[in-house]
Amino acid sequence: MKNRQNHIQIYSEIQSGRLKFAAKFFFGNVGKYKVRLVFNEADLEPETPTISYSHRPVNDNAYHIRPAAILKEKTIEPQNIELDTWNDLPCFFTTEGTDLPFDVLGASFYLVTRYEENLPADKDEHGRYLPEQSFASQSGFLEKPLIDLWFCKIESVLRERFGVVSGREFRFINTIDVDSAYAYVEKGLFRTSGALVRDILTGKFKEVLNRINTLFMGKKDPFNTFQYVLDVNKKYQFESIFFFLLGDYGKFDKNVPYTGVKFRALMKRVNDYATVGIHPSYHANNDSAAISEQIERLSNIIHMPVEHSRFHYLKSGIPDSYRALVNADILHDYTMGYASKPGFRASTCSPFMFFDLVQNRTTRLKVHPFCCMEGTLKNYMNLKPEAALKTFKQYTDEVKSVQGTLYFVWHNDSLSNQSPNEGWRDVYRNLIQYVGEAGK
Repeated sequence: MKNRQNHIQIYSEIQSGRLKFAAKFFFGNVGKYKVRLVFNEADLEPETPTISYSHRPVNDNAYHIRPAAILKEKTIEPQNIELDTWNDLPCFFTTEGTDLPFDVLGASFYLVTRYEENLPADKDEHGRYLPEQSFASQSGFLEKPLIDLWFCKIESVLRERFGVVSGREFRFINTIDVDSAYAYVEKGLFRTSGALVRDILTGKFKEVLNRINTLFMGKKDPFNTFQYVLDVNKKYQFESIFFFLLGDYGKFDKNVPYTGVKFRALMKRVNDYATVGIHPSYHANNDSAAISEQIERLSNIIHMPVEHSRFHYLKSGIPDSYRALVNADILHDYTMGYASKPGFRASTCSPFMFFDLVQNRTTRLKVHPFCCMEGTLKNYMNLKPEAALKTFKQYTDEVKSVQGTLYFVWHNDSLSNQSPNEGWRDVYRNLIQYVGEAGK
């Protein structure tokens, strides 16, 4: 057999946009194989390792997966799912394939496209899909990158049978949301005066002193933790992405004005050492025009195209929010995760292209799923810093075990060590060190 390292061919009678996406996602995005799709037996290359995604094995040596119905369908309908077990892992869409007892492509497609989120569902007060409603949460595998675990089991068989080698390797992408760049400076006379009076009336005299020392005595603003993040990440050579909120001031959008001199200089400086992305405002989640306006503001400041995005409040609805990003020419989104629970919302720790289920097509938007946010542990789960660090380490170990890509969400203000964030800078520093060691 000709050794082509990581080349495989997938044979199927199903010629659908869903099948093409699922095959390239599972064996290409997750598996890092070079994938060739074949729909005619005569076109099969005899020396290339073959996956037979069909009701019969295409040849004696092919790895056989029998299809369920989902990749042949064109509509979005509630699926009748019964949970089963394979190799100690949960599975569903059980079939009678000779090598695999379930349709891993159909199951992966269901999870990664967030099929269930395209159906009617209850939302929280911010219009976000509730993690408790998800199949992963109800079935007990939300905390596992199940798709990647499936692949690792299958990869060991393909390696033994064909000699093909996956190109997976552990990566860490550090991401910082900048909801408010500064605690005190660049807030304007009206906001600053109002905050000062409120603090005096409520007896927050330490806050009054901090504000005065920062505004008039040259003390560094406590939320200005950007150089600290850059220095820590430089030590371990991690890639960092900062998402800046540039929407107009509102109830849920309380950053400093994007016209502020110091704020603009900050974004320019951060852009010299890291990737800068847009943090679309609370009400822009389905509005491509508003997203485009905020992108233009940022692009004019950093003098570069803006291709990366994460929605403020993680406020995104599928498919409308992702369609808005596509229309605004965003190429990478980092919103795929839950605000109230840690875990793998799309059941994977591998980036993937957004598949529009209504239009049954793969878009040009790449989705980068995160698994844990410090705000979740701090504000929703009320964990102390020590317990939070343990949780972060558990997710690091999960992703490392499958050689996946690890994304965490942090906010610049959490690193201030100012109430209510005491101790969280230590969590971040220890976490980055732990991730650095895990990557060796």
